[in-house]
Amino acid sequence: MNLGEYAIRQLISKNKIVKMISGPLWTLWLSIPTVHVKNPGKDFSRERKLGFVQMLRLCICMESGCISHELLIYFFFNPDESPTASAFIQQRAKLLPEVFYHLLRQFNRRFTTKPFRGKYSLIAADGSEFNIARSPEDKTTFHPSSGKSKKGFNMIHTVLLFELFSKRYLDVIVQPGREKNEFAALCRLIDRFSYGGCPIFVADRGICQLHCICPCAGERVLFCHPCERH
Repeated sequence: MNLGEYAIRQLISKNKIVKMISGPLWTLWLSIPTVHVKNPGKDFSRERKLGFVQMLRLCICMESGCISHELLIYFFFNPDESPTASAFIQQRAKLLPEVFYHLLRQFNRRFTTKPFRGKYSLIAADGSEFNIARSPEDKTTFHPSSGKSKKGFNMIHTVLLFELFSKRYLDVIVQPGREKNEFAALCRLIDRFSYGGCPIFVADRGICQLHCICPCAGERVLFCHPCERH
């Protein structure tokens, strides 16, 4: 298989997802002046290879390769068409992180949740940690050197909602690694849950506490968490 065939096969599967969100992408494009870029009226105002919609498509399609390689894949290994990694970084810096959250919500609203026993939604909630680029200046994410790392590392913490029957992520909150608060994050996720029905949140004992459950006592929200066996 040559490089061109590899690029085509990679993009065919990714474009299926991109087509599903084409509507939300163009909706975002029309609302750029208010919420999705750092400098409204200036950012993405010129015609470039990596415009607003193209940037979001590219970010969705990217995998774990270096930026230059991912750009070559996206542009079918045509060096004359592929922008530089520097151009990509400059365009990406214009986007606000909230644009990807909004895109996730719009994508999920195109699919109904699959009910359990006719009316319930089974929603798993849990936290995960991810290392990011090392930056000792960022005290909110930097962990000093220890037995795990000689130079120290930066980390973010996420709390996610995962719908078990349709097998998709519904929502996420990202927190600095040294300021994580899973209980507060879960409360926020429950407050803004907007997919209807009667959700059952499944969580472990570390994330599911009384001060998360009590505010929802009068709502159509149920909790399920493991208990110790005596």
